Amino acid sequence: NIMKKVICILILAMSLCGCTVKKNIHMQDEIDTVLQQALSAKIFDSNMNKPLYSYYLAPSIGRHISTSISTVLNDHGKRFVMNLNVAFTQKDDATSNTALVSFLDPVVHSEGEYVDSEEATHRYVVNIYEKNGWYMTEFTSDTVIFYAVEDALSSVEIVKDMMQIARSVKVN
Repeated sequence: NIMKKVICILILAMSLCGCTVKKNIHMQDEIDTVLQQALSAKIFDSNMNKPLYSYYLAPSIGRHISTSISTVLNDHGKRFVMNLNVAFTQKDDATSNTALVSFLDPVVHSEGEYVDSEEATHRYVVNIYEKNGWYMTEFTSDTVIFYAVEDALSSVEIVKDMMQIARSVKVN
C-alpha cells in the first residue's frame, strides 16, 4: 500500500517535470522564431535621440521614464528597461558580463549576431529565467542591455521588440 503511494507520487512528479521541460522547449522555439523575425525585419532610422546614442521606437512602444543612459519602455502595458551598455563605450567585451540572476539556470538561452543599420555586426545573448511563474528576460548586446519581468507569453513578445530596438541603436 505504501509502495503504491510512493509510485503514484513518483509518477506525478515525473509528469509535472515533463510538462515544465516541454513548456521550456516550446518557449525556446518561440523565442528562436521571434528573434529570426526581428533579425529579418526592416531597420528603421532613429526617432529617439539621447546625448550618447539614438534608436528607433515603434509607434506601439511608449517611454515612461528616461535618463541619458536608461529608458523604461512600455509595449501594450508591458514594461521593460533599456540601458546603454556602458562597457561598450569603454570597448570591453560587453556580452561577457555576468548574468543578473546567475544563481538560476535559464529556461531559455539564445545567442548570435545581428547587423545594425550601419552594417556593423553585434553579438547578443538572450537569457530567460523562471521563478514562481514569472519570467525575467535579459537581452545583452554590445550596445544595449534590456530587462523585463513578465509572464511567459509577454516575454516572447518583448524579446522581438528588444531585438528590433537593438538593431536600430547608433552610439554617438
